[in-house]
Amino acid sequence: MGCRGGTIYGAYHFLEDVLGVHWWNPFEETVPRHANLKIGSLRLQGHPALDYRDIYMLYGRDDGRFAARNRLNRDGDAQISGKYGGCSDYGPPYHVHTFNLYFPPAEYFKPHPEWYSLIEGRRVGDGAQLCLTQPELRKAFLARLVERMCCFGKGA
Repeated sequence: MGCRGGTIYGAYHFLEDVLGVHWWNPFEETVPRHANLKIGSLRLQGHPALDYRDIYMLYGRDDGRFAARNRLNRDGDAQISGKYGGCSDYGPPYHVHTFNLYFPPAEYFKPHPEWYSLIEGRRVGDGAQLCLTQPELRKAFLARLVERMCCFGKGA
């Protein structure tokens, strides 16, 4: 699940940690001026401490430029553009709030109303979460999750 933008992220790491460039937010940055910039011998190598880094919403609307500069793997709901190294994704079907994508109420609510939230004494399929207190749902969800994870690993 790592980043595909290793080279560009390495360049951003160099700019920030060696040259002192800072990107404070998507719109403001500090780029130091060096009258005589001398860089001695460098041997910089590294591996991210975390395979996946994300801040849900950065609001830069800049194709992921600010996210890439901060060596993130994604720009919240948006992907990082290929010109900034691309991005990694969570597995399908989406990266958050996926219950209704695993078991769409239009298809599963009628045969399995007990799988959906109990709100004020009635089962609710539209816009509600799944009810994980149901043992059969937990089994079905785990099977579906394993199936999707295996397919995601194969590039499907």
